[in-house]
Amino acid sequence: MVTGIRDLRQMQIAFQKDEEGEPACSRAVTPSARLVGKYGMKKTVNRVFPTEATGLIASHIIGRNYDPWLLCEVPMDTGDEALTYEQFPWYLAMGIKKGVTGEGVGLDKTWTYCPTLTAGDMPDLATIRYGDNAAVWQTTCAFARQLVISGSFKGPWNMKADVIGRDMKNTYLYKGYGLYGDYPDPYSPYYDMFFETIAYPTPLNTILGQTTSFYINTSCEFAATPTKHTGSLIDWKVTIPAFHPKFFQDGELYYTTMGQASRHLALEATLEFDTDLAKHKVWDGWINRTPMYIRLQSVGAMMTGVAVPYSATIDMVLEIDSFETLDERDGNDTIKFTARSVYDVACDVPEWCIYVVNLDSALPT
Repeated sequence: MVTGIRDLRQMQIAFQKDEEGEPACSRAVTPSARLVGKYGMKKTVNRVFPTEATGLIASHIIGRNYDPWLLCEVPMDTGDEALTYEQFPWYLAMGIKKGVTGEGVGLDKTWTYCPTLTAGDMPDLATIRYGDNAAVWQTTCAFARQLVISGSFKGPWNMKADVIGRDMKNTYLYKGYGLYGDYPDPYSPYYDMFFETIAYPTPLNTILGQTTSFYINTSCEFAATPTKHTGSLIDWKVTIPAFHPKFFQDGELYYTTMGQASRHLALEATLEFDTDLAKHKVWDGWINRTPMYIRLQSVGAMMTGVAVPYSATIDMVLEIDSFETLDERDGNDTIKFTARSVYDVACDVPEWCIYVVNLDSALPT
């Protein structure tokens, strides 16, 4: 008997592409990279045990149940490992839009994730393996239903991603692609699922709360010089609704495509309460319905081989939903507010954008 060892858990990932380089649900791939953090994988079947009378004082008869549909849930939480500049775009690819690559003429690459407001976006789709030394499972066509990014003083940035896949299997029929040619081999046996040999990823540079700066204006200043405020921001959370699975009567138990509904980004933030910012700019802005142009930007260490630092930036055009009553931290008053993104046709960031600068030019495929 092989006992599963917690320290031997892994999650491996690669993004699925068709021959034209577009995301493809039907084309599972071999994982080529590792995600770090606290993850899981759960098969959801919504199993039905009929409750009609059976002629017996028994609720169910053996074997009389069925699974009307299938779904694999893959909760992702960066946890103590924290969100890193290197792996941040992988989550954004599953939850914001497909086809983004790192741009730049040098070693440093800028990843730009801005929603397309005049057409629907689609996610990049992933093959994901998860397990330990006792068992390994795989799901395909995986994408995010929601992303939650957060940061706090003395702590790192974290990511919680509500990722789903079509199904969850720990055996697979080897089709022989690349070994027996381009056609399935009907005589291939079933094999146990296995992890690819992928080393723990290095380098990984953690995005820190202490290296995060807070910018806020009452007009669009993102392209110019936004106003930085110090001694104010304590913690924050950004929630991004992503995509949803679409089930049809297509001859399959799982979803066959994904959809996107109207969405807005939501920000929750805690500020130290002062007369200069929290009262006169943020509180009064709420009362007067003044839009807030907020930037959260973390700048890390200089990247190897280039005189450019790692960075992660979230730019948001916001209108405030609500304020909480005064709270306190270490005897000083604090206040929490919530806000939602809104469209501003005159701003260079029409609603919200996320930028990541690292040394990677492509997602793992």
